[in-house]
Amino acid sequence: MAVDQGTSVHAWLAEAFNRENARIGRRRWLTELRVAPTDEHPGSTDLYDVDEQAVVDWKDLGPTSLAKIKSGRIPRHYHVQLLLYGLGCLRAGLPVRRVVLVALPRGHPPSTGCTPGP
Repeated sequence: MAVDQGTSVHAWLAEAFNRENARIGRRRWLTELRVAPTDEHPGSTDLYDVDEQAVVDWKDLGPTSLAKIKSGRIPRHYHVQLLLYGLGCLRAGLPVRRVVLVALPRGHPPSTGCTPGP
């Protein structure tokens, strides 16, 4: 169930940012961008913000994991994953100034009327 919900949240967010690109008339947000930090380990970033040169990774978390994140105890594998996505973007020729972890509470889907803001 959690994987299905996480997948649907990721799909909803990708669509929301793609709609925002259409609204502003340019591709500021690159969704589900295929990158390869190494040739043997390709993957997909959740979001790359062209303006901020930021790699964003969504995490759809239950209460226990979310509480750890809120307290500053970010699991090492999240750090590693973000840095690998950043490296993949660099190897793809995209500048990276920051990597961002966005922790979303599982079971609280985004509002269907919500769109990303400036």
